[in-house]
Amino acid sequence: FAVVSSLPFLIPPFSKSDHGNLSNILPTTERYNAVANVASLTNLLDDVREGRKVLRYEKTLGAGSYKEVWQVSIDGNQYALSTQRFSNANIKRRKIDAKNAEAELEMAQFLHTALGSFSDSLHQSQRPDPFEVVLFWWAQDHKLQPDAKGSLLPAIDTYQDIPSRSPKSTFVYVLKPLYEFDLRKFQNLQGVADEARRKSPTGVVRVQDSVADRVSEEIDVGAGRGWTDSDSVGSLKTDARSAVQLTGELLQIGDILQRVGVVHADIKPANIMILHGHAILIDFGYARHVDAHRRRGCESGLRGEPEYVLGSDARMRQTCPAGDVYAMAKSIYETLFVYQPPFREMVSFETSTIDELNWRLRTAMKDDRQKTRFRGLSPDAQEQILSVLRGMCRVERPYTFKEAYQIFNTYFPDWAVLSA
Repeated sequence: FAVVSSLPFLIPPFSKSDHGNLSNILPTTERYNAVANVASLTNLLDDVREGRKVLRYEKTLGAGSYKEVWQVSIDGNQYALSTQRFSNANIKRRKIDAKNAEAELEMAQFLHTALGSFSDSLHQSQRPDPFEVVLFWWAQDHKLQPDAKGSLLPAIDTYQDIPSRSPKSTFVYVLKPLYEFDLRKFQNLQGVADEARRKSPTGVVRVQDSVADRVSEEIDVGAGRGWTDSDSVGSLKTDARSAVQLTGELLQIGDILQRVGVVHADIKPANIMILHGHAILIDFGYARHVDAHRRRGCESGLRGEPEYVLGSDARMRQTCPAGDVYAMAKSIYETLFVYQPPFREMVSFETSTIDELNWRLRTAMKDDRQKTRFRGLSPDAQEQILSVLRGMCRVERPYTFKEAYQIFNTYFPDWAVLSA
């Protein structure tokens, strides 16, 4: 939280009713600047239309099949602006997309409010908000187009509504923090960066990579030849301390989600972002509130990426808290250790395929010859982390997030202090 005053985009949307929540989350010395910065976005559209602020397109960060993400600036501060078009070409699909888009916005506000209950533990780890923040959003009837100077001018008529039925297209724009990179990109960059460092006479390299639906972009990779204490990808150091911190933060994120009754349903490395060396979970479009006392807190229907789905969920065609636990364990394992599953970006929820993926992961976790991506992680520390991850993935009575987080804290009681 020490970075709050210089990074106004870390703070969730501000309203009068949020005073109590912000005072719970922010240290007293930072509260005024944070509230003032967020309040400055309240009249964003009018400020841009009337020339008091300049909204400028910088570049495209991602261009998927249903959503585009731009890097934009507002008076010099950098943000991400996602855009999603809802057309009437497919009414049934449109209803699903609209529901998911609304759920993402509602979930961001709910989690911001819920975080007030966890302020002590978050203060201890000195970290930014662990969930994606929605700073501002609006909808309009035509697409934003940058002019010759890159300036973006919102429509005269804008609204905060996502209609599920409409004879015309609706474009929804959501302003969010600008994060550094996701863990999928981190995994892909690791091998490339290590090889590039060996060939660089200075030991300092910039690696260009294209991942999934994202356009190519450059990320700074830390100085030093081979594996040194200064090795990093962006702000994420590849040392033992960072490995423990990252694991602790992700287990804490899962614990908070489960305590407040939320199933994310799409946990994967591509939805875990890094900002100033800390982990942040994003993309809550599939997330739902669940009743822990009804059907084990499960929701009907499968969501997310099949590669991170639990076999029991696939057989029952439902999304359960245990599925989130499995997906988080796999995401952590793939980040800390070198693991290449047989195929990526699966499009099939076939039960036999999901079961095979589950089996391959459990088998890999039992291997005595693990290759870690984080230098200096001792064999004992590796085994302690692996024992937690195995427990999260086992077939019979897998750990809940609460159990996994508690066990992790017995192994690494000072992880939050280390991360600070």
